[in-house]
Amino acid sequence: MSQRKKSNRGWLRVMILILSALLVSYGIFLYRTTSYFLITSYTVVGIDDTKQEALVSLIRQAEQGNSFFLFPHNKSLTYNHQAIVKSVNTLIADTQSVSVALKDRNTIVISIERFVPLFRVSTSTVMSKEGVIFDCDIKECNLPFFELSFATSTKKISGSDRIVINSLEEEYLEELAIFVENIQTTLFKVERIILNEDNDILLYKEGGSSYVIIEKEDSLSKTWLILLSAIDTNPLKEELINKKEALKYIDIRFGNKVFYRFGDKHVDSFQKNSSSVRIDDHDIQATTTLR
Repeated sequence: MSQRKKSNRGWLRVMILILSALLVSYGIFLYRTTSYFLITSYTVVGIDDTKQEALVSLIRQAEQGNSFFLFPHNKSLTYNHQAIVKSVNTLIADTQSVSVALKDRNTIVISIERFVPLFRVSTSTVMSKEGVIFDCDIKECNLPFFELSFATSTKKISGSDRIVINSLEEEYLEELAIFVENIQTTLFKVERIILNEDNDILLYKEGGSSYVIIEKEDSLSKTWLILLSAIDTNPLKEELINKKEALKYIDIRFGNKVFYRFGDKHVDSFQKNSSSVRIDDHDIQATTTLR
C-alpha cells in the first residue's frame, strides 16, 4: 500500500509538471500572438515633434527582435530598454539621461534630459556646463566660440561614451556663460572667447574690433560688478555713449582699476587667431579707478 501511494504521488507530480508546462507554453503563445500587451505608442518627452517621429521610427526597427528567442520586444512586459536608450543616443547627440517607463500596457513613456550648450569648441561641436562635448545643430552653433587648449577624457554617460573637458570646472563654466551674457547685454555680441597661456580670458566682439580682457583666477561675479561700475561712471560712461563702436578694449585684470581704449585701429591679433594679447604701457589711453 505504501509503495502504491508513492507511485501515485510520483505520477501526480509528473502530471502537475506537464500541466504547468502546458499552461506556461499557452501563456507564452497568447502573449506572443495577441495584441493585449502590444506596444502601440511611444510618448517622448524632451525633444521636438520632428525628432520624435524619427526616434519612434528608429525604436520600431529595434523592437523587431526577441529576448531568449521567445519574448518579443514589441510587447510592453518584455520591451528592450537598452535598445531604446541606444536609439535615443544615436539620434539625439546631446542626450544627458534617458528614462523609460510603462504608462499602461500599450504605451511606453521616454523622458529625455539634454545637455545645455554653452559655447562652441569647433565648427560642429559645442560644450555643456559639465564640459561634455557633443555635435550641435544650427541654432547651437551660433554660440560664442571658446578657443582654449584643454585636456579631455572619455566618460560613459547614459550608456554612451562622451568626450569631457577636464581643465574647467562646471561652476566656472556656468559663471563664465553668465558673464558673457552680461557683456552681450551691455557692450557687444561676443563672437569668440580665448583662454591664453597667461591665464587671461579675452572676449571678442563680432568681427574682432573690440574685446574685454579678464583674469581667469578672479571672481567673475566681482569682476562683473567692477566692470558694471566702470561703464556707469564717467568718463567711460560718456565715451561709450558717444563712440561705442570705436571701443578697442576694456581691461579688468587689475583689481578695481579698469583700463580702456577707444580708437579705429583694428585688433590684428584676433584676425590671426592669436592665443595671447599683451597690452603695453603706451597702449593705455585711459584709466578709471573705482573707489
